[in-house]
Amino acid sequence: MSNNKQLVLDFYKAFDTKGVEAAAAYLASNFKTEVPGTPGTLDINGYRQFMTMFKTAFPDVYHVFENTVAEGDKVVTIGYFAGTHTGEMMGIPPTGKQVRLGVIHFDRVENGKIVYHKGEMDMMSFMQQLGVVPASQTT
Repeated sequence: MSNNKQLVLDFYKAFDTKGVEAAAAYLASNFKTEVPGTPGTLDINGYRQFMTMFKTAFPDVYHVFENTVAEGDKVVTIGYFAGTHTGEMMGIPPTGKQVRLGVIHFDRVENGKIVYHKGEMDMMSFMQQLGVVPASQTT
């Protein structure tokens, strides 16, 4: 396994099991990210706030990656995250609902640190699982 691939997987494991600051240790000081639900590109401090909000809303969150591809400084992880919504998130009060949502992450590594992250997920499915948006009905 490439060092970059292992580093990225270790980042997600640290977030899931040890928390925000443990995960932030994997990020470069010039880190930038684009994630759904945020108003554009975030720097490392903005991402810390995002991760804290997410970890507070889903304290039992965990990631499972079914595919991980690394080439040079780029690592792509495909899988899902799951957790129980027990804290407020983006103004949504805790629902107690469990969610499981497919994710695709793209990370770029330089000098042993993650310098860029882009995450994609189906926000509509996420909101439907939380019960904020009604699930579509087939007729």
